[in-house]
Amino acid sequence: MDGSVLEASPLSATRNRPLRIIVNPTAGQARGARLKRSLDRLTAAGTQWDIVETQARGDAEAQARALAEAGEVGAIIAAGGDGTINEAINGVMAAQRHGAPVPPFGLLPLGTANVLAGELGIDTPETAAAALLSGQTRKIALGLCETPDGARRYFSMMAGVGFDAHVVAGIDPALKRRFGKGAYVWQTLREWLALQPARYTLGDGRDASSLILANGHFYAGRFTVAPEADLDDPALIAARFTKGGRLATALYAAALPFGLLPHLPSVKRERITHVSVNGPAGEPVQADGDTIATLPVTFTLAPERLTIFAAPRARA
Repeated sequence: MDGSVLEASPLSATRNRPLRIIVNPTAGQARGARLKRSLDRLTAAGTQWDIVETQARGDAEAQARALAEAGEVGAIIAAGGDGTINEAINGVMAAQRHGAPVPPFGLLPLGTANVLAGELGIDTPETAAAALLSGQTRKIALGLCETPDGARRYFSMMAGVGFDAHVVAGIDPALKRRFGKGAYVWQTLREWLALQPARYTLGDGRDASSLILANGHFYAGRFTVAPEADLDDPALIAARFTKGGRLATALYAAALPFGLLPHLPSVKRERITHVSVNGPAGEPVQADGDTIATLPVTFTLAPERLTIFAAPRARA
């Protein structure tokens, strides 16, 4: 697969120009300590960096796009959780889509799940900093979610319609900041108790109780829904959940942490590059752990690829 080979990034540009690190200044003490560990490593290696702070939702996207279009930085780095990273990716890709020669993109993971960072092998402050210093990049595939009004959102790891989208939409940000993954466990229970089964229709006429589009191996941390999904593969893996209701949902939730979900006969998986999804009006759509739209939507493989710093891939 053409994206699997790591490339040498033009680090001469990175050495001559500072890294721009987009970070939320309201991050808690633990996140601040993790960020400091990464920054200390960059400083010790003689790398220049500047912090660009966000103030509100959407700032990371706007700042990443502005930095990419300006073309004056060695690399754009998102320091935060999956939501901040997704925003920054959307900013970079918007600039790239409009012809800007954007610099490489990187991560300093500080969030609850850090799914993309885990996929890239850079889920600690030390490995993330080492990836930036190595100058090695990959060109990874991205998913794209589009709505009938022309709105579009890129996603790096996953998108979902149905139960998981309701969990994401209902999560309390304050609980998430305080309890991390525990907030998702609590919200999953709440959504299960309040579950009103719905059916979602795919463009070819098939239906599902939930649908997950996987672009990478990991889901919601280090769980797997589609073990064959790969950031280098020019396709998404659609996991279609055919059974609905509380009993089936409880079975899916119980199977997930044990790696059994992909083996359930009611979970159908296939490689796709395009699928439209419809369902009850106002139903949420999640991507990379944030609500990004409501139905109907169309999921496709994005025509562009993202150049991103990553750890060397293990060879068999």
